[in-house]
Amino acid sequence: MDMEALAGSVGSPAVFVGLGVTTLALVGATVFLSRSSSDSSRGGAGAAAERQVEELDRSKYPGGHLTIYYGSQTGTAQMFANQIASESESRGFKARVVDLQD
Repeated sequence: MDMEALAGSVGSPAVFVGLGVTTLALVGATVFLSRSSSDSSRGGAGAAAERQVEELDRSKYPGGHLTIYYGSQTGTAQMFANQIASESESRGFKARVVDLQD
């Protein structure tokens, strides 16, 4: 493929339509997920979680909370998640590792 053909295909309307549809889908998914997460935080468990965030010692954990979710059949992902958690605590995050099966 020569450069003129490549330049013609990159500037084609189909490329711009595809990028526009993809962008709209990503924005829509982000809005949907942010609304559903804010709805679930209005319950009693969400209020308790908000109190935990407020009580976090910011001098010890300036990065805040970090939850690491993993799913593993062989244990490799669990080991990797634990490594990330130990490194994140040394970098200022309060880490928690959660198995997706639980």
